[in-house]
Amino acid sequence: MTIKVPREMFMEEQKYLIHVKPYFDVSSTVVSFDSNGVVNYKGNRYQVDVGLMDAHKRIRIEDDGETLLFSDTETNE
Repeated sequence: MTIKVPREMFMEEQKYLIHVKPYFDVSSTVVSFDSNGVVNYKGNRYQVDVGLMDAHKRIRIEDDGETLLFSDTETNE
């Protein structure tokens, strides 16, 4: 218990908050990579470390317009 007024605490902590895009601004696509670990996405080719994902040939790509996040469709790693 801090015994502080929440409004005052928020004003103090507000400067440390960062903007996070709403989840609905993120598109998600499931793709396969070839034997060389290459994924084609929106006309670009991306190299995937197949040593880490050799058991899974499908990955999920999440795109928020600024960053691409590649993850295993089964483990989310």
